[in-house]
Amino acid sequence: MKRRPRRAAPAPPPAGTARAKPAALPSARRRYVFRAVVLALPWLLLLAAELLLRALGVGAAMDFVLRQQVDGEPRLLSNPRFSWLFFEPALARAPSPFSLAERKPAGAVRVFVLGSSAAQGDPEPAFGLARVLEVLLADRYPGVELEVVNAAATAVNSHYVYQAARGCLGLEPDLLVVYAGNNEVVGPFGAGTVLSAQAPPLPLVRAQVAVQRTRTGQLAGRTVRAAARALGRGTSPGVWHGMEMFLDRQVARDDPRLARTYHNYERNLVDLCRIARGAGVPVLLSTVAVNLRSCGPFGSARLGALSAASRSRWDSAYAEARQLEAAGRWQDAALRLREAVALDAGHAESVYRLGRCELRLGRLEDARRHLGLARDLDTLRFRADSRTNAIVREVARREGTMLVDAEQALAAQSPDGLPGEETFLDHVHLTFDGNYRLAAALLDPVSLALPQPVRARASGRNIPSAEEVAHRLVYTDLDRYRIAETMQQRLRDPPFTNQPDHPEQVKRFDDELLALREGGGAAVEAAVTQYQAALRSGGAHWSLRERYAIIQKRVGNAALAADQWRILTRVLPQYPGFWLQLSRALRDSGRFGEARDALEKVLEYQPDAAVTLAELARLELAQGRTEPAREAASRAVAADPRDANALELLAATVCPRRECGPEERSRAVGLLRRALEAAPESEVIRRDLDALQGGERR
Repeated sequence: MKRRPRRAAPAPPPAGTARAKPAALPSARRRYVFRAVVLALPWLLLLAAELLLRALGVGAAMDFVLRQQVDGEPRLLSNPRFSWLFFEPALARAPSPFSLAERKPAGAVRVFVLGSSAAQGDPEPAFGLARVLEVLLADRYPGVELEVVNAAATAVNSHYVYQAARGCLGLEPDLLVVYAGNNEVVGPFGAGTVLSAQAPPLPLVRAQVAVQRTRTGQLAGRTVRAAARALGRGTSPGVWHGMEMFLDRQVARDDPRLARTYHNYERNLVDLCRIARGAGVPVLLSTVAVNLRSCGPFGSARLGALSAASRSRWDSAYAEARQLEAAGRWQDAALRLREAVALDAGHAESVYRLGRCELRLGRLEDARRHLGLARDLDTLRFRADSRTNAIVREVARREGTMLVDAEQALAAQSPDGLPGEETFLDHVHLTFDGNYRLAAALLDPVSLALPQPVRARASGRNIPSAEEVAHRLVYTDLDRYRIAETMQQRLRDPPFTNQPDHPEQVKRFDDELLALREGGGAAVEAAVTQYQAALRSGGAHWSLRERYAIIQKRVGNAALAADQWRILTRVLPQYPGFWLQLSRALRDSGRFGEARDALEKVLEYQPDAAVTLAELARLELAQGRTEPAREAASRAVAADPRDANALELLAATVCPRRECGPEERSRAVGLLRRALEAAPESEVIRRDLDALQGGERR
């Protein structure tokens, strides 16, 4: 084996030459400092960017409450932008406003009601759960200062409720009441939502919410959304159009995203209970009641993997069953429906129709089972289902949290144990009597959670009747009319029009409106008198003044309505809805400069919203400024091409006072036709369209 030649030793340096020293290595301390700087630098840059954006006024505070001076007193005000943590601003639903003293008065009680629109009291929160519960508590504990705060909001779910609960814990609460579960699938981050990513892992949801609180995150989100829309890749609807936005987001019972949604719901409830317990605040969880008796499913899954022969048999059985059902032959219809269900047990509507036939035949156990199953099979999941309520019960048991089983309580008070139209206006939103029964079910558990000095002051009186509560809340025939009118309008749109019992639902509110119209002007006068008396008595809830302003505007007293809206904007200055109504009333009073000032408050909140831009267009048009009005109306139509108000206004600017050339007239007619498609009930649009078309013919 060859040996490798030895390497020659380096020659020694010449005499008198200094030996070079090796480069000194950085000390351990310097290395740690360098690494710390490298790690901290991105965060320092983000902090600097955040501070700069705040200084420049970019973005907005998204805390649960705003601390603000009102009439020289520091107050805690509900933040209408809090929901922007979960929605794009154009889609966000502002929660009901509230105003609290910065420090809770000694001996006072604060109860927060958390949940979505059913807890909020939609369509009229003035008669919702929080208001009814406050009346019942005030009767039980006379002399105690009570604040039952409506902290619920439309279209939200447990992701919102968890974050809202965290905000409530800093406001000296005595109790949190949680009535939430209807929107778990369709609400933000649910399996069937159009509002956000669908059923992501919970850590990602909370990270996104945390980022959205920062101005940097808000700017980044706005930039990404704008870029996505510019590239035609935006997935959000961009404009709120109610439940019909979710028509193509149907979720079958075996969809794996549904399991993640249930998991997130459970974790949100558990974490809510634990953070409240850590803060020493009791929580009252409630199951969620829904309409089973008179609410067919909104969507049904397509037939499963059936053979051609089985599909033909299903089609035949189902079609014949519907004919028999329409003829009132319940026994024969039930037989054919059982055949259909045996072939495809997952079709929600056939299961619902079977349950309805069984109910009419007096087979109550079978009816309850099938109507409950139809709810669970509904693929447009706007209702809390059996799994949702099972999670509430399990979390309450495991966490040692108080529980009210509202689902069972309301069923026990319903005909045949099936809640229906005596309790619900639609699928989940409660009638006045429904809110009363729910509040009554909560009353004793809420009382048990209150401080001992408060409980010691109990009056011992029997619970007030629903009629007494209605009187104290000034619930008039006019309010009943407005609620029925709202429901009638909602029922015109999908997915209500897809329900098997849609004709019966429409007839219900048509009949109610017809009966209430018989009161005519006398009913309006009676309501106004009641409102005025309650306002004179002092201490009236803000919602009473709001209703008084609405009716004054409706009967033509715009100046008086403006006075009421101005009071509301003074005591609840954060709420954009009041500023919008004030602007409208001032415009109708001819006070255009003041109207513009009020509208600026709304433009600060949502500068690109169709409703805001349409109001700006109407204000400009009222002053004869056609070009600015056309610009604002065009922007409103661009923001929402289905906004009837914006389309009507744009038509008015295209053909002012119906004096224009054939081309402009034709364009205005097209706009009004689109407006009438969006709002077929509008007599104003129909009249304008007829007038313009008459001009075309001439």
